[in-house]
Amino acid sequence: MTASELLRSATYTSINFAASGGFGSSQSDYLKLKKLFYHSALEAKSFDDVEIDIVNFNWQEVGFDRNWWWQLQSLPFLEWFIKSFDRMKGDEAKNYYKICCAAMTCWVDRAMSNPNSPLAWHDHTVAYRLRNLSNWLLFCSAKEIGVEDDPVTEVVADLIFQHLDWLQDDKNYSKHTNHGFDQALAGLTVALMYRAPHFDAYRETNRVRLKGELNFAFTAQGVHKENSLGYQKTMIQRLRQLQEMRTLGECEISQIGERLISDAEHFLAAVTLPNGQLPMIGDTRGGYAGLPYLQKCQIDICDFSDSGYVIVRGTVLNKDFHMIFKNSHFSHYHRHDDDLSVHLYFGGAVLLGDGGLGSHNENDVMRKTIRSSISHNLPHIVDVSPLRIPSKLNGFTPRTRVDGMVIEGESYSHGYAVRRRIDLSGIREGSFIVEDSCTQIEEAVLASNLYSNLGFSYSDCTIHVADGGEGALRIEIDGDTSVERIASYYSYDFGKFEEVSSLRLTRVRGQSRNTVRLKMSLT
Repeated sequence: MTASELLRSATYTSINFAASGGFGSSQSDYLKLKKLFYHSALEAKSFDDVEIDIVNFNWQEVGFDRNWWWQLQSLPFLEWFIKSFDRMKGDEAKNYYKICCAAMTCWVDRAMSNPNSPLAWHDHTVAYRLRNLSNWLLFCSAKEIGVEDDPVTEVVADLIFQHLDWLQDDKNYSKHTNHGFDQALAGLTVALMYRAPHFDAYRETNRVRLKGELNFAFTAQGVHKENSLGYQKTMIQRLRQLQEMRTLGECEISQIGERLISDAEHFLAAVTLPNGQLPMIGDTRGGYAGLPYLQKCQIDICDFSDSGYVIVRGTVLNKDFHMIFKNSHFSHYHRHDDDLSVHLYFGGAVLLGDGGLGSHNENDVMRKTIRSSISHNLPHIVDVSPLRIPSKLNGFTPRTRVDGMVIEGESYSHGYAVRRRIDLSGIREGSFIVEDSCTQIEEAVLASNLYSNLGFSYSDCTIHVADGGEGALRIEIDGDTSVERIASYYSYDFGKFEEVSSLRLTRVRGQSRNTVRLKMSLT
């Protein structure tokens, strides 16, 4: 199918969408495009600018982060061109168009079939690149910018089909992940933009996949299953993208997305801290904005236990209080070893938190440490590697229940039945009790881990956490409890790590062996 035939088959709505600048307009994208094309400096999210001649790049430089490559391999300058078109003056549009063509030609020559080009055919990258290629071609055609008579047009049209065919193959489809969701979303969106018979199969396959992803991605309570609150927010944004499909004639998928948004936002609002930010649970970066929450009582217990979460929030001792209990294990993607963990915010500070994302480099020792049990507030089995893949749990999935002011959870991620009980009956006076146990074993050792980037002080069976401001926590432990400091890390910003230490509490003797009791008092 030639480029001319492809463009002639574009639907009336997709042409109008492109011609009207429906892809948006952005001054920041204009500046990024200008910086890359005129000053050979690539601006990628979370990274310092890198000097690159994009029309002569070899597409296999070593030393760059995987996330950096993931961004570059999607050919982001095509999106920047679209979103900054209305801000271009004089001959800028024609000049930038030519550079886009040269940069794509360079990618085809040096990356497309190059096994040494990192992430060139990564499952997620392909979806984003397909979207950028199709949107750019359609946009340039609608704006009548040198498309019809440009040989690069044939190259781009051929790339669109190659990407659709690649995604069509089941072995390349990342089922039941946010990657698979984006693959199906990109494939269906592009296929809806054209009427040609070639696209019927693409539409059918990706429509079925996207329905499957929507049915899997969220629990019945609207909680996204990839273990991270940052991805809860990201996937809500994806659901909003489904609304665009209505303009392309796909109403059923759009309606499913609309039904999910309400529940998903309800949960996101509940987990949002009183300061308006998301807790750094799972692969969540610091500083992410959440959604406002409407308080109903002095203390609200938001019961999402069927999805592995219980949120307790309100006012304690005339200060903001927010606690999350997490015991969710639906998938291993972006999963941390955080079953039965507690995240505690009080008086404007996170007193007991999580280590954050760190980076996407799974081989980084600091990243591994942040994902491990020692960078969370939870009970775990010492020196036993937890299971991260749900199918290996043999049906022993986490269980959580709320009974009045008591939260109880059980997890088998360490191969044993580890239990945590939180008694909140005294929370209005500023205290609650946490009891951890694993009583049915002899050979293993249960540890209750405490983690905070604020640090701990310890003396006379009492542990203190304070932020230097209004929020403070006192933790009383039994006299036969051993306390050990463990080195860990904290990462508020992507790729930046700060050394911190956590505390490992154990009881290895007597009748109370493998049972740890913590009395927590807020001051």
